[in-house]
Amino acid sequence: MRAWSVLFFLLLFFAGASAQEYSLRNYKAIDGLPQSQVNMIVEDANGYLWIGTHGGGLARFDGREFKVYTTLDGLLSNIVTFLKIDTEQNLWVVHPRGISKFDGKTFTKFQQPGKPSNIKRIRRIFQYADTLFFISVPGALGKIHNDSIYYWAKQVKEGKNISYSHLLPSRETMLYLNDSSFVILGNESKVTFDHKKMFNRLYGIFNYHKETLLFTDSGYFALDSRNLTFHKYHLPINHTVLYYDSLQDVFWTRKGNLLLKERLTQQGHSIDTVLNEEEVMQILPDSEGNTWLATYGHGMYKYFVQDFNKWQSQEMRGVMSILKEDDGTTWIGTMGRGLHKKSRGKITTYHDPIEPYRNSIHCIKKAPDGTIWVGTQYGLGKYNRVKDAFQWFTSNEGLSSSSISTIEFDEKNNVWVGTFSGGLNYFDGKKFEAYSLKNGLESPNVLASYYCTKYKTLFFGSEFGLSRMQNGVVTHEPLPEIENTSVFSVNHFRDSLLLIGTGGAGVVVYDPTTFRKWRISSKEGLVSDFIYFVAADPQGAVWIGTEKGISQIRLSENLEIVSHLQIKTHTIWESRKRYLG
Repeated sequence: MRAWSVLFFLLLFFAGASAQEYSLRNYKAIDGLPQSQVNMIVEDANGYLWIGTHGGGLARFDGREFKVYTTLDGLLSNIVTFLKIDTEQNLWVVHPRGISKFDGKTFTKFQQPGKPSNIKRIRRIFQYADTLFFISVPGALGKIHNDSIYYWAKQVKEGKNISYSHLLPSRETMLYLNDSSFVILGNESKVTFDHKKMFNRLYGIFNYHKETLLFTDSGYFALDSRNLTFHKYHLPINHTVLYYDSLQDVFWTRKGNLLLKERLTQQGHSIDTVLNEEEVMQILPDSEGNTWLATYGHGMYKYFVQDFNKWQSQEMRGVMSILKEDDGTTWIGTMGRGLHKKSRGKITTYHDPIEPYRNSIHCIKKAPDGTIWVGTQYGLGKYNRVKDAFQWFTSNEGLSSSSISTIEFDEKNNVWVGTFSGGLNYFDGKKFEAYSLKNGLESPNVLASYYCTKYKTLFFGSEFGLSRMQNGVVTHEPLPEIENTSVFSVNHFRDSLLLIGTGGAGVVVYDPTTFRKWRISSKEGLVSDFIYFVAADPQGAVWIGTEKGISQIRLSENLEIVSHLQIKTHTIWESRKRYLG
């Protein structure tokens, strides 16, 4: 039922369009971007944009089309959290477990050794002289020199961690530590000073008119990096400054869910709203005067002086999960807008006015006994049909994390709960039992799960491939092709096989008893290698859903493709109209 709910969601996702008023061009998967979760954008010396996504790999954009690089091309992982171009124009790509270096022709992979629980994730990279330094979680330094990586966790100051790094107008690197002190890395030495006498909390740092401004709990301060002093600075910008564009003399700021563009002139102070309800990850002005906005969930936007339209489906925007029961009752979960139940022509909305995170519905599942369960950003909900209300379980009731990603049921009607940041939980109706990195999980983030009653085994995916839970023991499946790839979908196929949908490596048909596998990717004709779901219908056809469209394939007994159908936009639109009546 879950797979067909996702299929219906994708039919809605691709359909319809309505014009918006902003001077923006939105690039998403339909335009060639491998994924709509964009973490970072950088521009190289040739004017190419390099886009790092959260599961779709790396993309290069020349202004007209995207060229995508994934693990199939030599990338270490399809999750890209940070990008850095060094002075030699090498591209350094940061992943959860290591780094890829791209010299324009080939990738060189640097994967951290050791157990997943001991690996320190890398946050960002900066260059100092001929050496690249990287900041790891929770805030120590490592370095890269002559393609040798040293994963030492060297602290700049004993017992203190790095919170921010900032490039001063003098081109020196300044680090901000968690003891309220700054460290400026000079050519031959480092200088340390703090702000404790001037203000308490630092909220942001940016360069403005050859000065470094600090946004604090006591207003703005200008930093004199030569004399190591601070002085109050009057700046009539009352919103959080995300980025200052010195060429355009524009402040990009945030007010709640609004992305604003502010400009100070002799005539006054102008404020324009650019985006609403978008999670903007980065703002990048390019060499041609355009401004690029990387978002987490809606691709990237190009902002420039010409006016044209952004196209999207406002009617179905934010739908995350759908479940249709045998009696025709349809449950629709949205991102931030609550849960909706349509039954016999009546629509009932479940919206929590006190806890807003509970209104983001990640998954809906029906148990073997008929009970409806929902997973939200804040809690696991069990529906009571008599009371027409939900009983909620959070970390207060024993969950290892209140952000729920997946729900599955075993043959005893007990619940397996996958979470973001908290690993797995098993609920027998009385208490929760948690499984984490200490129990052998590769990651604390569970992205997909499937309970197989035949094997009495839970198969689950993370950003590091596929694992199984059997008799309380966690093992990682021997699938090196996807070990650094997100698994977004796991479902059964035929009698004993699994269908695995990955973020950038296509579909894998897998036999968990013999460990044989068969890969289906864009090389075999799929519209995209970034797979949101893959499932077989009762007639044996395999449906594959991506941001670029939906494919239906049929496989022979030897698992060779014998037919391939891609659903086009007009077909999806007609399907949507028929459903909505």
